[in-house]
Amino acid sequence: KCEILVSLQCCGYQVRDGDEFFLIKQRLEEVVSSTTWCMAALLDIGQEELTRDVKSALGGEIDLQRERVFLLLSLMYQPQQIKLVRENFKSGSGDRRVYSLELLDIFIAQDVKGLVFPILEELSLEQRLGYLDVHFPQQHLDPLARLKDIVNCEYTKANRWTKACALHALARSGANGVLDEQVAQLFNPDPLLREVAAWGIEKNDPAAYRRNVEKLSETSKRGLDRVFQTAPDSRPLLIFEKVSLLK
Repeated sequence: KCEILVSLQCCGYQVRDGDEFFLIKQRLEEVVSSTTWCMAALLDIGQEELTRDVKSALGGEIDLQRERVFLLLSLMYQPQQIKLVRENFKSGSGDRRVYSLELLDIFIAQDVKGLVFPILEELSLEQRLGYLDVHFPQQHLDPLARLKDIVNCEYTKANRWTKACALHALARSGANGVLDEQVAQLFNPDPLLREVAAWGIEKNDPAAYRRNVEKLSETSKRGLDRVFQTAPDSRPLLIFEKVSLLK
C-alpha cells in the first residue's frame, strides 16, 4: 500500500472528489491507529534494559508512520504546502516545528487535525494517547503480555525487526518454560524470526527445542542445525545478532 501511495505522490496525484478524499482519509485513520498502538506498546514495555531494542524499534515504527501521515496529507491537500510543513517539522528546531503545526492548522480540516496533531505536537506519550483515545482506545497490558502482543500483531503495526526484538526480549524475560509465541514463530518462513524463536527455545529448554525442530521442513531444520548443533564457542552469529552489530 505504501509503495502505491509513494507512486501516486511522485505522479503529482491529488484527490479530485469527495469519494477519493474519503478513501485517503480512511487510510490516514489506519496509519494513525497503528501509530497509537505503537505508542501504547512503548508505554507498556517500561524502561527496563531488557526492552531497549524493542523501544528503539517501536520508535522507528512511529517515525515511519509519521512519514506516511505527511505522504497522505500531500495527496489530500496542496503537496507544496505539505512539503514545507514536513521540512520544518523534520528540521529538529523547536520553533520550526511550531511553525509547521501553525501552517497545518490553517489549511487542513478540523476532523483531520484531531487525527494528526496528537502524533505531531510535542506531548508526552500519556498525553498523546489521551487525545487519541476517543478515536483509537488502547488496552493497557503488562510488559510480558505486550511483548507477546508485538510478536502476534499485524505487520501494519510492527515490522519483522520489531517482532524479532520482542521475541529476543521474551527469551531473556525469565518467563517460565517455552512460550506459545516462540513455538509458533519457529515455523515462520522468515529466517530472522525463525532463528530468534529457536534461540529462545533452545536457551530456556533444549529438550523442547529438539522436540519441536523435528517437526520442521528439512530445509528449515538444516538451517537451524548449522547454528545450534555447533559448539557454543564456534557458533555462528544469528541474523538478529548480525543486524544488531550493523545497527
